[in-house]
Amino acid sequence: DPETHRVPRGPAPADPPVDPLPVEVLVVASDGDRDALNRTLALASVDGPVAVRVLDSSARTDLEKEADRHGATYEVHQGARGAELFGIAMQTSGTPFVVWLDAGDVPVPGLLGLVRSFDDPDVAVVQSAADLVNRDSLLHLTPDHDEHALGNRVAGPSLDRVGAAPWEGSGSIVRVSAIEGIGGLSAGRGSSTHRAALRLARAGMSVRFCSEPLVRTVAPDTLSDYLAIEEQA
Repeated sequence: DPETHRVPRGPAPADPPVDPLPVEVLVVASDGDRDALNRTLALASVDGPVAVRVLDSSARTDLEKEADRHGATYEVHQGARGAELFGIAMQTSGTPFVVWLDAGDVPVPGLLGLVRSFDDPDVAVVQSAADLVNRDSLLHLTPDHDEHALGNRVAGPSLDRVGAAPWEGSGSIVRVSAIEGIGGLSAGRGSSTHRAALRLARAGMSVRFCSEPLVRTVAPDTLSDYLAIEEQA
């Protein structure tokens, strides 16, 4: 019976608590345009975060106006991109937890309910699975069958079970003090989040994986687009 061989899931999504822990949503917009930002901000406030902050690497009037239209703040950190941009903004957060979203990624209502996973003081990051909205891309093995879905069902839960869950960046909730405790997100070649996950493990902290997709995203069409995304994390 295949039912007896299911891999145990990591943290389950939940409705936000009646008295939710304070959370800020940080939207990394350095590689997005106004349309992408609109898709993210349309639902970024649905679970009632303390604040939504749009982060950019250079001043763009159209993105500033879009942020203002949705009641979000717009910040420019000159030259910073991806994980570096997120890390800089996290240092000035007034809340114990922050959500990371890349512009263009759409949060599913209930994402902030993952804050319940932080009742365990050793949890530093909870990474949500992502669902692809396009059906034919570089990440699709065949049309309508993509490697993200395979990771959501198999790789992510399996790695979570052995304490090696991935931190991919967008779609994650982060305990600010845990990242501060390892010296922040370091710059350098490769993935800043992967290096941070290793440092968290050495510090006795964990990354957890939620296999229920609580973020909708679009997969890259080309190898160069894919590598650009990987470099940002």
